Amino acid sequence: GQSTNTTLNTIDYTLAVSDIEKGNVTITLQPNPFSQFTVLKIDGAEGPYELKVYDMLGRIINDNQPGGNIFTIERGNLASGLYMYEVLKAGKVIGKGKMIAQ
Repeated sequence: GQSTNTTLNTIDYTLAVSDIEKGNVTITLQPNPFSQFTVLKIDGAEGPYELKVYDMLGRIINDNQPGGNIFTIERGNLASGLYMYEVLKAGKVIGKGKMIAQ
């Protein structure tokens, strides 16, 4: 019989050290928790970077166009709670973490 391959898009937030590019990339997020906005800063490598923010169900809620090494994430109409972010460079995730909207 025929077997159908079903691909589920699941987001894995466990990060192995080997997944990070060699180099000293530091990602800071301040303030966190935040109420109005938070600023994410990337140090240690050249951009451009892309920032993606997801809710806890893995739905993307903020996909910034590739830019420099500082991103301002506006609270907007986000509900209070926990969110995930990923920082990508050339399509490859170089860092990820959690942020809390108060």
